[in-house]
Amino acid sequence: MASSTPAPDPGDEPSRMPWLAFWTFGLATPFIFIQVAHRKPTQQNKTALAVYMGSLVATVCTLGIAGILVPLVLWGVGTVHLFAIRDDVWPRGNHRRSNPLADFDPTKLFSRLSATPTPIDHVAQAKQERNAARETVADDPMLAKKLGIGRPDLNDRAVEDGGLVDLNHAPAEALMTLPGINKQVSHDIVDYRERHGSIADFGELVFAVNVNPKFESQLKEYAIFIP
Repeated sequence: MASSTPAPDPGDEPSRMPWLAFWTFGLATPFIFIQVAHRKPTQQNKTALAVYMGSLVATVCTLGIAGILVPLVLWGVGTVHLFAIRDDVWPRGNHRRSNPLADFDPTKLFSRLSATPTPIDHVAQAKQERNAARETVADDPMLAKKLGIGRPDLNDRAVEDGGLVDLNHAPAEALMTLPGINKQVSHDIVDYRERHGSIADFGELVFAVNVNPKFESQLKEYAIFIP
């Protein structure tokens, strides 16, 4: 008579199933036992499935002390139970096949979720935002003005521009956020705009106002000139 025990599945990795229950705080336990009862349809496994599934339902529906104790059954007892039966339910093999549960690595998932951006990440992101905003200015200056590119003084801007400042439209207070632009220089820029109109480029800016040459490279990184 043929045995009812499924043949070893080379695609499964038994070590991952208990950890899946542990890292999900027991929420995955009932669903893992659905596979357990399917692979090893013993009365003991079917009973365990019913207990864990009932515990999950009770967790959702119950408040108070029971609402705290019941999840411990799913998390603690369920994880220990899976460690105890893993080699019997998921025999180890030498080959692998595509299996979402078998390939799931909770340690990598939590590592990605807990990763926080570094200062270098922020700098790189701001650089990308400036490059994208400059492309918009070059392609469609009117759209750039509507989006508020280069206007840190506006609260309802539609895009992030990485700290750009439009020397033709930003007020003196915003101009002072640029490196090398103090209060006097910012007012000189505003006065020049009012008398002569828009500043065409950095060369005209240096000609029009007294900008310290040592800030040239930094200004070119953040200053834009929208007509």
